[in-house]
Amino acid sequence: MIPPVILDIFAAIMLVVAAVSASRLVKARPWQQRTGRAALADIDVAHLLMAIAMAGQLVSGLRTLPDGAWEAVFGVLTAWFAYRVASDFRVSGIRALAGGHCAPHLIHAGAMLYMFVAVTATAQGGSGGMGGMGGGLSGMGTLALQIGRAS
Repeated sequence: MIPPVILDIFAAIMLVVAAVSASRLVKARPWQQRTGRAALADIDVAHLLMAIAMAGQLVSGLRTLPDGAWEAVFGVLTAWFAYRVASDFRVSGIRALAGGHCAPHLIHAGAMLYMFVAVTATAQGGSGGMGGMGGGLSGMGTLALQIGRAS
């Protein structure tokens, strides 16, 4: 069982990441620019949303949106970064996948989408949900049990 203080520490780190991403967005003012830093604002938005969602997964008291809303958010982010990767691929070829900024974010957004869909499906199956993960309850207990069996 993971001690709740560890989850609190990781949630605090996620909130720091969210604050840094928000400050980068404010500083860059992408709504006023057409080039340069404004082109990477989508990455800061993704970091901001992902950090907030992850903090809510770690500590149930920090939940901000229902799971279905997070599924929609990460579905849109996954589609957006898939579009960006495809656009980069047309321009740069395979280098867009190996060295581009958007390919890793496509994987991250897809992983977050999968995580929320899987947790929602688990919750509907009756063995806990996102609310059960905070504080290391049912979702984390299942994870610990599976790790214990593999050892």
